[in-house]
Amino acid sequence: GIFFMSLEDFLDRFAHCTICRIRTDEWFESRIDLQLPSGDVPVMGIQLELVESAEVTAECCLSLAQPDERVRKGPLCAGVDNDLASIGFVLVPQSAAGGREAVASAHIRSRAVVSADCWLQPGEPCMLVPLSLHIGAPLMSACACVSSSEVTLKACPLSKEAIKAAWAAWTRRNDTAGGEHFHGGTLYL
Repeated sequence: GIFFMSLEDFLDRFAHCTICRIRTDEWFESRIDLQLPSGDVPVMGIQLELVESAEVTAECCLSLAQPDERVRKGPLCAGVDNDLASIGFVLVPQSAAGGREAVASAHIRSRAVVSADCWLQPGEPCMLVPLSLHIGAPLMSACACVSSSEVTLKACPLSKEAIKAAWAAWTRRNDTAGGEHFHGGTLYL
């Protein structure tokens, strides 16, 4: 159905709004499960790469999902904490060394799903690094990529250096102040 309300009333009553984009049958969807460890940073990332036949840049919508509050109360999530974990992610070029710049990032939030839109370039694989710290049982999550060209997803182990570089790229991308200049360097908060 259709209903109308003032923006002020909408903001008072809703925490968020999901807008579903209607796509043609020419779009692709790939999914992969990913376990987020408890009490530690994730040690697995997801490699995203356009299939070899793709010759043009692909529009992508990436999402990382955890069981929502309703599902957690059911029999499929026995042993999973009822509280949502704070999750987010950063997408970095896989070829970049050290000072990686983020291609995309999702803010870290206590939500069932976090997402971000980006563009993938042919021949330039990227690594999606999930960002989460939570306590309790390890948490199963799912990564999805809806794209204008076919994209392969592959779970890959992450080195401690790659995890540090990903957190740094996420922080640089999401620091709205552009960093604080401090003794010749830039501190991102």
